[in-house]
Amino acid sequence: MNTRSLGFGLIATETVHRRVPVTVRKKPMLRCHQGSKNPNAKLTESLVREIRNAEGNQREIGARFGINKSTVSRIKRREHWPHVE
Repeated sequence: MNTRSLGFGLIATETVHRRVPVTVRKKPMLRCHQGSKNPNAKLTESLVREIRNAEGNQREIGARFGINKSTVSRIKRREHWPHVE
């Protein structure tokens, strides 16, 4: 390993250390791709309303609509599809 003195007792190595930002900014969601306007959407606003009003456990609801139980949970907690009443 090749090292050299930088003065004040600091030593540099050949390895370059990069600073990684502590916080990562999320890109804002575009309104035009929100909900069923997103080409990758598996659900529609009407299905989301049905999921929120559905009775039963999340696994049963997910199987009925063809989605994962965690997605059902996020829909019911309004983490996903928050714009749908």
